Amino acid sequence: MSEEQTKEIRRRLDEDLSLDEFERDYRSTGEAATQFFQDLFVQVLNFEETTSPLGDATWQDIPVHEWPNTARANAARLFAEAGNFRVIYVELEKLTRTAERNAIQSLTRSDRTSGWAIDGSFLTVFHAPDEDVWHLVTPYEEGTDDITTGRPVLRRYTLGEGETHRTVANALSNMDASKGRLAERIDEAFRVKPVTEDFYENYKSAFDTLSKELRRKGLEIEDADRYAHTTLNRLMFFYYLQKKGWIGERKDFVRWFHQQYEESNEEDVFHEKWLSALFFEGMNSPEGGEIEANLPSDVETAILGLPYMNGGLFQPTEEDESNTFLSDSALKSVIEEFLEQYNFTVTEESPYDIDVAVDPAMLGKIYESLIAEQERGEAGIFYTPRVEVDLMCRMALYEQFCDHANDLDAEGKQRIVEFIFSEPQDWDAESNGETEQLENILHELRIVDPACGSGAFLVGMKQVVTELYRKLGKTPDYHLKEQIINENLYGVDIKDWAVRVAEFRLWLSLVEGEEQLPDQRPVLPNFSFKLKVGDSLIQKLDGEFVSLDTLTRTLDGDTAGLLTELKELKREHFEGEADRTQEIEEKQVELLKNHIDGLIDNLSKDGSQQTLFGDTKDDQTDDDVEERIEELKETRNAIDEAGAAGFFMWDIDFSDVMVEGGFDIVIGNPPYVRQEDIIDQGIHPERLDKMDDGEVKKLKKEYKNDLVQYVEETFDISAYKRSDIYVYFYFKGLEVLRENGTLSYITSNSWLDIGYGKRLQQALLEKASLSTVMGNISEKAFEDADVNAYITMANKSQNGILAGETKFTRINCPYVDLNYATAFKSIFTTNEADTEELLFNEEPARVYEEGDIRTLAFSHAGLWRLGGGSTRDLDDDSGPVYSEESGLGATKAIASHDQSQNLELPTGSYSMGLWGRFVDAPTLYFEIWRDAGDQFTTIRDLTNDGGDLTRGVTSGANKYFFVPRPGEDNKYFSADYDNDTGELVLTHKDSNRTARIEPEYWMRPIKEIPKDYRDQFDCLHQTEEGTDMIPNLVLVKNREIKTSPIEPAHLSSVWIRIGDDKVTLEQDGKNALDYVELGEAEIWGQDSDKSLSSRTTFNSRDPWYKQPTVSDPYILLTRYVNAKYQFHFNPCAFPVADNFYYLSASEEFDPAYLAGYLNSTLGWFMAEISSRSWTNALKFDKTEFMELPVVDAKEQTQSTVGEAVENLMERDLEDVFVELGGYNPDDVTLESVKEDRVDLDTPIFDELDLTEKQRERLYKEMVTLVRDRLMRQPDENPSLCETIAEHNSQYDYSR
Repeated sequence: MSEEQTKEIRRRLDEDLSLDEFERDYRSTGEAATQFFQDLFVQVLNFEETTSPLGDATWQDIPVHEWPNTARANAARLFAEAGNFRVIYVELEKLTRTAERNAIQSLTRSDRTSGWAIDGSFLTVFHAPDEDVWHLVTPYEEGTDDITTGRPVLRRYTLGEGETHRTVANALSNMDASKGRLAERIDEAFRVKPVTEDFYENYKSAFDTLSKELRRKGLEIEDADRYAHTTLNRLMFFYYLQKKGWIGERKDFVRWFHQQYEESNEEDVFHEKWLSALFFEGMNSPEGGEIEANLPSDVETAILGLPYMNGGLFQPTEEDESNTFLSDSALKSVIEEFLEQYNFTVTEESPYDIDVAVDPAMLGKIYESLIAEQERGEAGIFYTPRVEVDLMCRMALYEQFCDHANDLDAEGKQRIVEFIFSEPQDWDAESNGETEQLENILHELRIVDPACGSGAFLVGMKQVVTELYRKLGKTPDYHLKEQIINENLYGVDIKDWAVRVAEFRLWLSLVEGEEQLPDQRPVLPNFSFKLKVGDSLIQKLDGEFVSLDTLTRTLDGDTAGLLTELKELKREHFEGEADRTQEIEEKQVELLKNHIDGLIDNLSKDGSQQTLFGDTKDDQTDDDVEERIEELKETRNAIDEAGAAGFFMWDIDFSDVMVEGGFDIVIGNPPYVRQEDIIDQGIHPERLDKMDDGEVKKLKKEYKNDLVQYVEETFDISAYKRSDIYVYFYFKGLEVLRENGTLSYITSNSWLDIGYGKRLQQALLEKASLSTVMGNISEKAFEDADVNAYITMANKSQNGILAGETKFTRINCPYVDLNYATAFKSIFTTNEADTEELLFNEEPARVYEEGDIRTLAFSHAGLWRLGGGSTRDLDDDSGPVYSEESGLGATKAIASHDQSQNLELPTGSYSMGLWGRFVDAPTLYFEIWRDAGDQFTTIRDLTNDGGDLTRGVTSGANKYFFVPRPGEDNKYFSADYDNDTGELVLTHKDSNRTARIEPEYWMRPIKEIPKDYRDQFDCLHQTEEGTDMIPNLVLVKNREIKTSPIEPAHLSSVWIRIGDDKVTLEQDGKNALDYVELGEAEIWGQDSDKSLSSRTTFNSRDPWYKQPTVSDPYILLTRYVNAKYQFHFNPCAFPVADNFYYLSASEEFDPAYLAGYLNSTLGWFMAEISSRSWTNALKFDKTEFMELPVVDAKEQTQSTVGEAVENLMERDLEDVFVELGGYNPDDVTLESVKEDRVDLDTPIFDELDLTEKQRERLYKEMVTLVRDRLMRQPDENPSLCETIAEHNSQYDYSR
């Protein structure tokens, strides 16, 4: 559509969409508005007009009296259509999201409209009497054929008074019915992601403008950033609230306020005078006061009439008091060119309701993306999707309701599932007693996000808890939501401004849905003791760790009294009755010290300890008691000295929770920071940029050492220094939970299979009861991140007993498509009789599969044994397990237990469990393992415990050491050959420097090459000793390989290996010295200003250019796989780069058979399951290759497979879909598979006695696995994924 047509749409929306105009029309308001929208869609967007059946009206009336009462509709009119799409105007009694959803459900279920409405292919304009805004809503999403089978997602634009119509005008302009692909373009027009990306780029620009100006005016980096964010937050708060008409009774207050300033003829005092008055004398003062600034009378009147907000957002900060003010020009650009261009909505998106506007959740995406970009140099949105947040909150609440309710039978657990996961209208309490019990549990819950960021989980939990109260008959008004935040929610984050956004979102969530401004003054509560800024992981006093996890968190009389006083002080501070900051901080320290004194008193008494079964043990040594008392005294003294010194400490800042046992729920999405990048996150990235490499390296080392030491001292577990930082958040979460409290995290799934996950697996079995690991294989949780994220649920259990089971749950559809109540009833309460039992490596597992859900349950004892440990049954002679009351030991005494329950103790050493397959693998994998598991070995067993499995050359600088073969060139060099001397002549393109390299540094003896391949070398040099030399070709990238075996003609690079040091080179007069000096020249790096020799990669090499050795690479194992699996022969033993692992020829296995197996479809299947995803590719490290299952076949089978793979490799292998004959698994049959592949697969299938049905299932599952993996991030392979989408209707993808 032309720019003129877009302008016409916006003009009509800005000027003609007016309730006042419609009320002056001779028709009813609703009919006049219907006519407006019909004209817009017909005249501008080229839809067809829909007339009444008799032709006496320009639209069709839909009889709403036939709809259920819940629809609350006064009238409905079908007024336009195009193809399969209709446009309807619906007049509601009240403009609410619930009423809109009920009306849409009525349209899809009515006999008169369901024929065309069932797939959601319609747009609905909603309005209610006296409202000056309209909602344009669609339930349509491409790929959905029936929206009545689940809960449709409603996407919405708001139009009318106070709205900026730029975004919706652009969206509508893409709905021109005269163009093709209308349904696809409507779907795209209602996507919120483009709005988010656009807002993010503009926010970043505005933030940079303000921060840079503040730095120029003297503020430090951190202060400037914080003040820039604070200023934007304050301005945006007005944009949100003015939509409700609460600010000066205007919906365009900020625009009006700025216009008043520009008309005042004052200069460069907008921030200093006008905004300061607005922020501090307006929003931070009770109504009816006076204004010190001399402002126009109508402006002063407006400011004096503003509600007293408080809450902390409008309290003066240190930056406010620094007299540093922003220029008029900077603020004008922020207001006019940025904020005025967007629609703002107070309502946060839910999994099923999305406003295409800037909602508070979008601010979370913005801030967390800024963090990612600043700290990792990665652009894009890194934010937990709302659906996952909602799901995790409900799952964690289910665990806690079951724990608080005690001794629930299966029926009781089903009731809890129904209460938490059902739609509000589908829940009916069975009795007043049930309602009272459920409400009491809600009051008791204490929930924290230890890496809360911008508050996604805090807001999500508030929304879910609010819904649960609503089910119990409570009105979800301002006061209930305030109560929930005060009673239930806590958060911590190391980023100050991220915490400010979390506060911001919680404030806005309080007024969401309120028609009138709450009468409470101040309106906003103060969250300063609910949300804290600090390091969740590392807490030190005087340089020493203080971990109070072994403190008994139970109360005596004195402590209980102090706790009551502290809670009252916090309530007064929260509600804004008074600023109690100093008193609260002092009382928190007093409470903790008093609590420690009580523990010392208990230890000093002649108490007794208990064994696991409650027996008395009087022989505990006095030395242990004395040592513990001294530790407690040191901790108390350190706390006394530190006081409230500005650091964060769990047991002080949340002492009211911790002394009562700890939190009930720890929930969140901890940050993902690879081990090489871990550093104190409180240091500003720009500060780090200014430090030298040595100083940064030292800071990283110190912080990582602190993390490892914390885990060792707190849990007696030796954490790996290579762990991603999210692993440490698991440990911290367990520490701050009460006994039986629930940990609920969404993190990278790498810990399931990677080496550093070993200690985490050990902790989740020994220190907790791991209940659930859930992965969605149909979609990525984080669209723009490299990782695949799974949900983990565990309940703290310090008794050290392996007593429960873990459910590994695989979801094969988007979470939003699940019927939660039905799905989670099957996951949480499945009857054992409905499951199938199978053995995996001799350990029993229960399998339950229904629709898109598959659950595989292992006992904790079984998982421990699968990880290499051993167990023994628990009996009375198991040894002492001391009580928490003593403060000795980290275990909890158990006075009694269910004698029918199989309890086991872990023994031996836990080495590693490969758990990823329990989620990722299809059921067929476990069937094969059940029936033929004893016929498999692993590459580890075939290769001397992995000793023969080697990674290719890490050169340190491929562009320098892997250079073009003679006669060719690449981005960096052109290469020639001197026939007389055998020298390689390299010319560096950027510097035009030339270097000559003697043959001994780039050639190898031709006798090392099999005779069949020797004629493929262009260069042949004979040494003085008579040795024939040819180029030392190197395989750098997988795409160089055309067929297998690998031939010299395939390769385009030679490997430079200069073994002599510079002194020797100079003494011997070697020309290669020039090449070494080229590497030492400052002509490399991104800005061509660094030498290669200065790279840290070469610090351990002497000389710096020394290259590793390679030992006969025979079978090449590609580290990354997309859709094409290729494991190649390398009979010439060409060296390979570190994109590959390789196996040397060995007497331990038949290399031809192993190559055949790896290239067989079963080999592919096992590789797909054994590896881990990286973006939408598979990534193999040594661990994955070593554990790859291999059929230990009979000699005849091995011989047959070896012959078959030689035939197969005579052609270039295609991708999985072409090899197996279909992009959709439904199209794959035994006949569709390439014939030579069947020849390779058949002897392996025969070896395992697979049935024809299983063989066909294997082919189908292989296509399914690769298809689903690729489509999680289709932009990585757009052409292939577009083809996949064409053959699989559930995917909506095109370039």
